[in-house]
Amino acid sequence: MESILITLTGPDRPGIVELLSGWVAELEGSWKDANLHYVAGQFAGIIEVNLPVGRQTELANALQGLRDYQYLIQPIEQSRTEVQHKTRLTVTGNDRSGIVKEISQAVNQAGGNILKLKTRCRPAPNWGGDLFRAQLLVGVEHTQQLDNIRANLESISNDLMVDFD
Repeated sequence: MESILITLTGPDRPGIVELLSGWVAELEGSWKDANLHYVAGQFAGIIEVNLPVGRQTELANALQGLRDYQYLIQPIEQSRTEVQHKTRLTVTGNDRSGIVKEISQAVNQAGGNILKLKTRCRPAPNWGGDLFRAQLLVGVEHTQQLDNIRANLESISNDLMVDFD
């Protein structure tokens, strides 16, 4: 078996996941990890699949049949390093230009690695603008780094709330 990563984007439509998983099954592959999302009317997915050696071309041929979709298939290196500790946190505050850059910089400077990021911006009339919310899964080598991440995030601005799960 060979591990590959499929990245696929295009217009959302019912049955797209069934179609993809069907192709993997037909090729005697195994669907491993996946993150699939609906964003602004579009489907965006990243999928880890194990396929028997030599079947990757068949999968690529099947994906080519998806008109209006873009895809990328790439091999996964087997030497993956796992972070020692993972934590979830939520950052909420007034939306503004550069807020994701500031959050990612604060995490990075404290030695954290953003493993997953989900953002949402919604109108907040009582706040006088839009309310920004980011949910993160952060990996660190040492739990002490979490205190540094919190301090860095809270120093961004007074209106930013940071909650660790």
